Amino acid sequence: MQAWAADTGYLDALKAEAESDNPTVAPTFQAQDDDGRPPPRTDDQPQMESWLKANYIGSYVFYKKLSEPKRRAVYRVYRSGAEITKIREKINELLKQ
Repeated sequence: MQAWAADTGYLDALKAEAESDNPTVAPTFQAQDDDGRPPPRTDDQPQMESWLKANYIGSYVFYKKLSEPKRRAVYRVYRSGAEITKIREKINELLKQ
């Protein structure tokens, strides 16, 4: 069962890359550390923005409405290895402030 879960993430990453409008920006597949959490990402903020735009256009539109300091806060969440649901929650939280 555990091998299947890991394969699903990899297959999802491949599917997202194949369906991307910008094939030069490949989605990042995140393996998990021993504690079950994804490792920190090494992408810089422009790479994160390209990833968000290519794979989650709706979230990207709302992200672009944020001020630069709030965008950096979203980037810190992304950089920590958070899943897209956590990144979306952070964007929504910051939009309401």
